Amino acid sequence: MIVDVAAYILRMCGTMTTMKLEKLVFYSQAQSLVSCSQPLFEADFEAWRNGPVSPELFALHKGQFLIYDGDLTTHDTLKGEECTIIDMVCQSLSPLSGNTLSSKVCSEAPWKTARHNLNPDVTCHTIISKTLMKNYYTNHPIVKSR
Repeated sequence: MIVDVAAYILRMCGTMTTMKLEKLVFYSQAQSLVSCSQPLFEADFEAWRNGPVSPELFALHKGQFLIYDGDLTTHDTLKGEECTIIDMVCQSLSPLSGNTLSSKVCSEAPWKTARHNLNPDVTCHTIISKTLMKNYYTNHPIVKSR
């Protein structure tokens, strides 16, 4: 479940902006699609103005700017390999701010394709395709090989 991924990220990285959390969850999903050819969760992301947002996750933190470890009720459904993927993404991207992650993801094809060249201030609820995410991030790695 997406809430388990978000709660795990908060447990590992601590308090952060909701914008940053949404982007780290998005990149974790993309990395799982690349590494395992499987999503971490079924929830979709939409191409919102400041980058991908999952309406399911957004509903859990709506109205908050910061989110803290313990704010989300988790079901602890993550397996070891899933945690490893999330850990790699967090190690690589968690030092970046929410605004930097937003700028990064908004320059990448999955978000841009879903937005169809809309003006930046236009609302968009188009779903970002998991297939497009897998294809793009296979060729543009999120986590650098060791």
